[in-house]
Amino acid sequence: MMTSLPPEWTHCERFFAEDGAAFGDCIQEARRKERAAGTTRLIGIAALCLLALWLPIIILAVMR
Repeated sequence: MMTSLPPEWTHCERFFAEDGAAFGDCIQEARRKERAAGTTRLIGIAALCLLALWLPIIILAVMR
C-alpha cells in the first residue's frame, strides 16, 4: 500500500500495481477535478462578495 498519496488519490492505488500509465491518468484526472472544484469555490465566493456589496445599495433603493 502506498502511503505517500493524498487521501483524494487513494482510489488510484489499484492502478499502480496493474498499469503505470493508468495510474498516471488517474492522478491527472484527480488533479483536474480538484482544480474544477477550486474554481467553482472561487466563483461562489466572488458571487457572495458581490451580493454583500450590492445588497445594502438595493435595500436603500427599495426603501426610498
